[in-house]
Amino acid sequence: MKWGLENKIRAGFGLALLVLVAVSALAYLSMTRLIKADRWVAHTHDVLAELESILNELDHSESGERGYILIGDDHFLSDYQAGSTGVYGHIQRVKDLTQDNPNQQQRLEYLIPRIDERLAILKDAVDARRKQGFEAAKQIVASGRGRDQMVEIRSIITEMENEEKSLLARRVKEDEASTRNTIWTIAAFIFAAFALLGIGAYFINRDFAGRTRTAKLLYDSERKYRTLFDSIDEGFCIVEMLFDENNKPVDYRFLDTNPSFEKQTGISNALGKRMREIAPQHEEHWFELYGKIALTGEPARFENEAAQLHRWFEVFAFRIGEAKQKKVAILFNDITTRKRTEGEMQALNRVLQQRTVELTAVNKELEAFSYSVSHDLRAPLRHIDGFSKLLVEQHIAALPEEAREYITLIRESTTEMGQLVDDLLNLARVGRAELSLELTGLNSVVEGVVGEIKRNTTQREIEWKVQKLPFVECDPGLIRQVFANLLSNSVKFTRQREQALIEVGSTEHDGQPIIFVRDNGVGFSMKHADKLFRVFQRLHRQEDFEGTGVGLATIQRIIQKHGGRVWAESELNQGATFYFSLCGSQDIKTKTQAV
Repeated sequence: MKWGLENKIRAGFGLALLVLVAVSALAYLSMTRLIKADRWVAHTHDVLAELESILNELDHSESGERGYILIGDDHFLSDYQAGSTGVYGHIQRVKDLTQDNPNQQQRLEYLIPRIDERLAILKDAVDARRKQGFEAAKQIVASGRGRDQMVEIRSIITEMENEEKSLLARRVKEDEASTRNTIWTIAAFIFAAFALLGIGAYFINRDFAGRTRTAKLLYDSERKYRTLFDSIDEGFCIVEMLFDENNKPVDYRFLDTNPSFEKQTGISNALGKRMREIAPQHEEHWFELYGKIALTGEPARFENEAAQLHRWFEVFAFRIGEAKQKKVAILFNDITTRKRTEGEMQALNRVLQQRTVELTAVNKELEAFSYSVSHDLRAPLRHIDGFSKLLVEQHIAALPEEAREYITLIRESTTEMGQLVDDLLNLARVGRAELSLELTGLNSVVEGVVGEIKRNTTQREIEWKVQKLPFVECDPGLIRQVFANLLSNSVKFTRQREQALIEVGSTEHDGQPIIFVRDNGVGFSMKHADKLFRVFQRLHRQEDFEGTGVGLATIQRIIQKHGGRVWAESELNQGATFYFSLCGSQDIKTKTQAV
């Protein structure tokens, strides 16, 4: 739960009041203990004073007794009688004061008989002086019984005084400790109270500062919102939905609009007005749609044609605030131009679709024609090849030298024509074949092709460099044919090099691998590069390098079926490099994790 400033202030004052009450209670308890300790100290002083008074009274009684014996004046008897009488009052007060101390009570029980005996001796001396004279009293005093009694009495009183002094020292220390503890405790609580007040003041100031910052941020946010609200190109308005007693939406009131709203709708001064007031014929389904958004909170995005404005709008409506506020924000943009463009594009697409259908039909006819021609040419070619072979085998000796040369040319042309027919059939099959995609390691494909070529080029000095190639998603059979054609071309066009070098590798562009085949052969001029992948187009003479002019066209058809492209770079006598990419191919780093 997040506390507001008022709650924080109440909590702070409550805590401060609690600390004040605690300090007051502690001070009261400490002062009570302090007063009690002071009373005990005073009590101890009273006991000591009474003990001292007992000795004083005995001393007065002895002084009166001695004066009377020596002089015989009755005046001295008053001191004697006062001391003898007063000593018991002090003994009683000591007894009352030491009721909580068993040791002192026990000493008093031992002391009182001694005092009685001492007073009895004094009385005997006084009586002897009065009745028998000075000498009789002198003998009683000289006997020493009174002196021994006083020594014992003083010893007992000294023990009692020592215990009271010990108690006094301990109680004084306790009193001092209690005073110190009270002072420190009160000081600590006062410090805590001031600390709490300081902390409270800090948090209150911080809260006020936070509120000031929040208010500034809200002001800045409101200003930015208003700037954004007024500057966006889309029309924007906030409306309050109005419902009848059955909770059915019947109208809405405009709470806010931006300049683009007025510009795109032509409605001005809409604030505070109802839609039915502005447009009485407004369709009911819009009230139902916006009412549903206000009740459910589910936003809606749609396109709407405003018939009265002859404009198309893209609309996004959503609820703002709580459901009970029933506020809906409507953001819309004029898409009339886009809708017209879409209509024109749809018309163009229909034309393109028709032309695509026609072109597809023509391509199928061409493929069928190519296949038919290639297939139908096989029969006469087989006849020519067969009869020319019989002619050589059975009648070669009867033929003149010139006729033998003619027959050799016929057989070579027949072989070349057969290869051309095969290439055309292969090209037609590639055009009709469905791709069978699977994850394929290109190194294994290249190694198989290179192995076959090596078996047919044992007399050539060819250095093969095959880099680590990626795994790609492709049709393995068709990609094998691509490498077979490219590597065969590299072997053919490096024939004039004593040390041929053929390299296969890959680079990467935009996260996709680019495969290349590079050689150090005769190369070609890039000004004729546009002819490379056309059927029957050749950049070298047939006498120099054999071929049908169909192989590169087949490569292009295969790569295009994979969604990629193929191209070449070369210079005359500097070798050539052919590149191709496959759309959707992925590197082994990601693919091998799933294999």
